[in-house]
Amino acid sequence: MMTKYLIILFTLTSFWGYSQQYYNESNFEEFINYSSKTLKLSYQSNKIEGTFIELEGKDYRNYLLVKGENNLHWVIKPYGMTSIYGLEILKGDFDEVVNEFKKGKSHKKVEVLFSNITNQTSMNEFNFVSKTIMEMILESKKREEEQFEKENVVEQRFQDELKKSGLVGTYKIKILTHSNIDYKSLNTFGKITVTEIGVTIETEIPSMGIIRSVYMDGFSNPLEGSLTCTVSKGSRDFFSIRLNKKEGVGGLTEMSGKSSTTTTFLIIN
Repeated sequence: MMTKYLIILFTLTSFWGYSQQYYNESNFEEFINYSSKTLKLSYQSNKIEGTFIELEGKDYRNYLLVKGENNLHWVIKPYGMTSIYGLEILKGDFDEVVNEFKKGKSHKKVEVLFSNITNQTSMNEFNFVSKTIMEMILESKKREEEQFEKENVVEQRFQDELKKSGLVGTYKIKILTHSNIDYKSLNTFGKITVTEIGVTIETEIPSMGIIRSVYMDGFSNPLEGSLTCTVSKGSRDFFSIRLNKKEGVGGLTEMSGKSSTTTTFLIIN
């Protein structure tokens, strides 16, 4: 039983010590460590790195008195463990800083370089998180960067293939079928414009209207004449179009939810 209690005590102590360092979310190199009583912070052009003591002020709040270098010291009013209400940047002897703080006197023997210590709301520049949260944020950013890089590679490959395919251009078309209706004898025409950004489709079929779109790079294969796009103007969500310039034919499938409409056509020029 004693061994069990010792294990629990050790675990809690380790967790408590581990969790006593908090990192500034806007700059993870900045921190406050309540275990070692050390911190590294910056505000505007002012930076401080050193040790601190915790003292209770006349308002019964805990304050951090930070001993810096070159007689530059900070007095910090924490906002719990997560932020800072305000701070003072002082120049002078640290012992005098401590002495004046304990007596609650206005500063006479030290110079006040900056002060917003009376703030009643937390400062936007400071938002502290635990090491676990910091690691989660860094991992999330890493995944976002990797995904962004992956998307850039896919986009670049698509643009290279699109250029190599020779699909960019304007095509006059004659509709053969649309939604299971035969248009072969009706002389219904249209125009397809392929650019580096997307595809625009205009036909004489009233129900189609004008369709504008942007490419879905990862789902297109320009070298095989296949382009898949997200619709930016039109009644459908996305479509897939295939252009066979060699045979002079093509097909278009528009999709929205579970429904789809297929159009086939001849490429006139």
